[in-house]
Amino acid sequence: MGVQFGLTGALQRAYMGILLGKALGGNEIASGKGLSFRDEVAVATAGGMLSAFFSSPMELIMIQQQLSGGSIPTVASRIVRTYGMLNSGLWRGLMPCVMRDGIYTAGLLGVTPATQRIFMEQYGQSEQAAGVYASLVGGLGCAFFSHPFDLVKTCMQGDLERARYGSASSAIRQLYATAGLGRFFHGLMWRSLNIVGTIYIANGVRVHASRAIIDWNESRK
Repeated sequence: MGVQFGLTGALQRAYMGILLGKALGGNEIASGKGLSFRDEVAVATAGGMLSAFFSSPMELIMIQQQLSGGSIPTVASRIVRTYGMLNSGLWRGLMPCVMRDGIYTAGLLGVTPATQRIFMEQYGQSEQAAGVYASLVGGLGCAFFSHPFDLVKTCMQGDLERARYGSASSAIRQLYATAGLGRFFHGLMWRSLNIVGTIYIANGVRVHASRAIIDWNESRK
């Protein structure tokens, strides 16, 4: 999530500064003003997709640790030594992870803050109430649309030997053959609860941190 925040913030500054020819001030960056709803979601999606190049190998190591035990360096070196670095090894499951993290970050850093501002500015909701509603919208939406990609990624990363799941496309076919479309949403309720709670907390931290940054910038003037 820290990587997603950092990448999305950097992309927002680049988008406004290069494509729109507008230099953002510190307060504009902190408040999130200057981007349309569509642009805010698009930039957050791009930030999430880039973050997958970090999160995918980290989650692969975690899953393999949970399956077989061992320390982080031991598991990582075993994966690289046995399977290599790319699609069959440390970056196995990368493309489903790219899709999952793109959708997740779109909800976290795109839909949720933009929706919160809409509830506050257009419907007169308090900041706290708007945060709850926006977290439900962003969290449930990104959980539903990202869950199939998370399932495919997890199945692939738990099967480095490719005994059951090969490529992403073959994993999709294998999962569909077991229980149809419903198979791609197994565990959705628990993951949705997790994501909604996470987004509510992270969005609250973002709001308070943004306010602190604005106050700090004002105090320096």
